[in-house]
Amino acid sequence: MKIMFLGFLTIFNLLITQQVKAEIIPDRSLNTEISSENGLLLIKGGERSGENLFHSFREFNVREGQEVYFTNPENISNIFSRITGNNPSQILGTLGVTGQANLYLINTNGIIFGPNSTLDVKGSFVGTTANNILFADGFRFETKISPTERPLLTISVPIGLGFLDSKGVIINQSEIGLGVPNQQTIALVGGRISFRGGFIETESANIELGSVNQGIVNILHQGESFTLDYQNVESFRDVTIANFAGVFSYGENTGNINIQARNISIRDSQIGTTTYEGKAGNLIVKGINNIEISGYIGDDTPSGIIGTTEEQASGEDTVIRVEARRLSLTDGSQILADNYSDRPGITVIINVVESIDIIGNSPDKVLPSAISSTSDSTGNAGNLTINTSRLTLVDGANLSSSSFAGIGKAGDLTINATEINVIGFNINELGEERPTGIFAQVETESFGDGGNLRIQTNRLTVQNGGQISTSTKNRGQGGDMIITATEFIHLEGTSPEADLVLGQSGIFTSAEKSELREGGEILASTGDAGNLFLKTPELIITEGAKISADTFGLGQGGNIVIEVDNLIISQGGSLRAGSFVEADGVIPGRERGDGGTISIKATEGVRVTRSGTTGEINPIPINSNITSESQGTGNAGGIVIISPEIFIDNQGIVSVSNSGEGEGGNLEISTNSLSLSQGTISAATSQNQGGNLTLLVTDTIFLERNSQITATAGIETGKGDGGNITIDTGFLIATPQENNDIIANASLGRGGNIQITALGVLGITPRPQLTPLSDINASSEFGIDGIVSITTPEADPEAGIIRLSEEVINIEWLKAQNPCTVEEGIIAKGSSLIITGRGGFPPSSHEAIAPRQRIVPWQSLETPKSPVQIKPRETESIPTPQSIQGWFMTADGTIHLSQNITRYSYLCSMFGE
Repeated sequence: MKIMFLGFLTIFNLLITQQVKAEIIPDRSLNTEISSENGLLLIKGGERSGENLFHSFREFNVREGQEVYFTNPENISNIFSRITGNNPSQILGTLGVTGQANLYLINTNGIIFGPNSTLDVKGSFVGTTANNILFADGFRFETKISPTERPLLTISVPIGLGFLDSKGVIINQSEIGLGVPNQQTIALVGGRISFRGGFIETESANIELGSVNQGIVNILHQGESFTLDYQNVESFRDVTIANFAGVFSYGENTGNINIQARNISIRDSQIGTTTYEGKAGNLIVKGINNIEISGYIGDDTPSGIIGTTEEQASGEDTVIRVEARRLSLTDGSQILADNYSDRPGITVIINVVESIDIIGNSPDKVLPSAISSTSDSTGNAGNLTINTSRLTLVDGANLSSSSFAGIGKAGDLTINATEINVIGFNINELGEERPTGIFAQVETESFGDGGNLRIQTNRLTVQNGGQISTSTKNRGQGGDMIITATEFIHLEGTSPEADLVLGQSGIFTSAEKSELREGGEILASTGDAGNLFLKTPELIITEGAKISADTFGLGQGGNIVIEVDNLIISQGGSLRAGSFVEADGVIPGRERGDGGTISIKATEGVRVTRSGTTGEINPIPINSNITSESQGTGNAGGIVIISPEIFIDNQGIVSVSNSGEGEGGNLEISTNSLSLSQGTISAATSQNQGGNLTLLVTDTIFLERNSQITATAGIETGKGDGGNITIDTGFLIATPQENNDIIANASLGRGGNIQITALGVLGITPRPQLTPLSDINASSEFGIDGIVSITTPEADPEAGIIRLSEEVINIEWLKAQNPCTVEEGIIAKGSSLIITGRGGFPPSSHEAIAPRQRIVPWQSLETPKSPVQIKPRETESIPTPQSIQGWFMTADGTIHLSQNITRYSYLCSMFGE
């Protein structure tokens, strides 16, 4: 029994040894040898050519727990190992090289890295399903040859990977992570590439992932490492990184990550670089068709593409570049460049041919789907640039450049897109609304300035609580916003829980309110809001949407400059610049900065019309308006509107006001035609000097249905003089019975002056007190009344009269000349007198033409079509020609020429006698 048992063990050990060796089988085309030493499986021999060593296998697999090493003879820089059989290679254990050489593993059937697989190489590693490797001298190391053929080998360097309709798949499930040393390259280049929970983790090394169907991938050598170039690839396949997989390069002077494929999918996974010191590496992701990023890893960690620079690192001249035909980010996934250093952050550039869709937030409502660039230290954030045909942000997603801490400046955000849609909102983990938006902002803990936001598009739509904004919440200056839309800008609607402060769709630039920290410290917001510039043919603000430049702190409000063909504000839409005291403010008193100004230049028309509501759950009525307002000590800014036509109707308002201690702003309108129908133009203050109104209207100002033009002061305290109203127009017309008023009054102060210059003032009259009729009034309840001055031109009785020559015409001489003489076929040698019109001319130059009661019908000039009858001409006597002195008309309409004309004959002709 003992002998039989020992025999069984011997046979079993032999079977195990044969199984191990059977997993790596040379194909005999090269002198490859396999041996086992100290628990390692060593691959020796092969064919050497210069610094290159070539191996060839029929099967090549590494079992789980197994360690397989290629021996590295002296002066060998590259080891090439091909598999010529028909099965993929499974690397379930450790694959390595005993020396410093680069390792190339080539199997057209595919390569699978198991959960416990790892690489132990000191040079670079290439795993590929290419059909051949190209060398600088033209040699190709092929994978499909006769097993007994001995190839002619080369001493030159590899320059490319050749693919002929590759169907091999590379799968990475390595939970330990595949990696190579500092400044080397790891490259997986195959047909389809799939990361199923697997990782690549390198310290400061380059990472290359390429999914190729047909063509040549160029190898570009850079010192000890290399990069890949895909310009000679004819077609690609797909890359999938999913199931909490990762592709990471970290450390000092991190390497580049380059991923290229037809379609790229990143699900619940991350591709990223983290640089602790030195220069950050580039992160390039290029999909010929689609890049889809989705999911959420957890612990506030998004799925996506992330580049981070830590304290001693720099992102200067470093880029995250994403290119595709279509790009989508959903479920809280992000593309992010985050800077924690005192040096510049990483630049983000997104180039997408057709569409970018950024949608929603993470399942736990913590993270929005986003593309962002941020600064969290003293270094500036990198710039963010988006180029695409259609950009859509929905359900709380955002596109942003921000400064969160330190003195670092937020990067500039630039968007070039044919069409931009910013729609809706989402609810975060605290139950708060999170607007969908495009943001350039300075947060509470930051002292840096905000970045500028530039948008160039054909069509821009912001709806249902979506927002575009620049803001500062500390001492930094808010960034400017410049938006150019060649077709239109439409701002529509609010979120369901919107109020007068939050939830409105729109475009905003603001200096936010101060905050109260722990221990009672007040963080005063002193930064100025940025300015806003809009240029478009059509700007529509409707259904509670808003454009604003506000300050809620000590900083100055931003200015708004709008250049349009047509501006329409309707159904509660608002265009506002203001300085406000928030209800829950932490700054004692009402000290606030000045409000910004609004400047509008329209080439066709401006209309402010119809009231509406903001919010759906608790709707708040709001009038459509253009407003400059101040609530604290700051002065209200001014408003200037220049347009050929301006309509303010159906409770529309254009106003400058101050409900605090500051002065009201001035309002200036320059137009050809100004119409108010249940509309208001006003300048009002509660405690200080009223603002002035100036209306320069070339043609007509028309008021109807209780319209108002007012400048009032001291509404609450009675203090302050009323503002002045200056009107210069062609005609000022009001419907008399509809209570249309022009008012400049005060309570304790002096009433404002009203100066009207017009060709005519109709339907509205100066009165000492307001009445139900249309009134002009400049009064003070307890002070001195203002002055109403109306200037209209006086009638000139000689206006339009032509001064005639004093030289007397010699009538007898004219008679002697016989002007009726016909010579050379014309009368009087070409002289003629033509009278046009119905009335002829009067008997005397001192008399007016009498009105005609008779209408003379048009006469036809058509030639009669009846046959022409020729009759003999009757002999008739021809009277002697005489000079004509006048004419008269008889009752039947016949005109008679006469030598003598009397006033009686003229009157008879007019009255039909």
